[in-house]
Amino acid sequence: MGLSDDEQRVLAEIEQGLAADDPRFAGSIGRRRMRIPLVVWAVGVCFGLGCVVFGVVVAGGVGTALALVGFVVVISICAVVLRSLRRRRRGPPRDTVA
Repeated sequence: MGLSDDEQRVLAEIEQGLAADDPRFAGSIGRRRMRIPLVVWAVGVCFGLGCVVFGVVVAGGVGTALALVGFVVVISICAVVLRSLRRRRRGPPRDTVA
């Protein structure tokens, strides 16, 4: 549920007031995302693929469950990385002033 126009205006006024009063603090609590190095994502994908391969080799319910978990891990990591790359390509969101 989005904010109404009045709520957005009040929030913008609060942000401007904070930035004017204490710009250092306002900058420190800005909208930053935690960046995870690409190496960590690659290790996660390798781990997931290893689970899939090991799960296929091991017969039975445990192997199937392990393969399924590995598959979910790989798909999840790939989705997060692709979304991050798309955001990076688009650039930072622009504030629209009405």
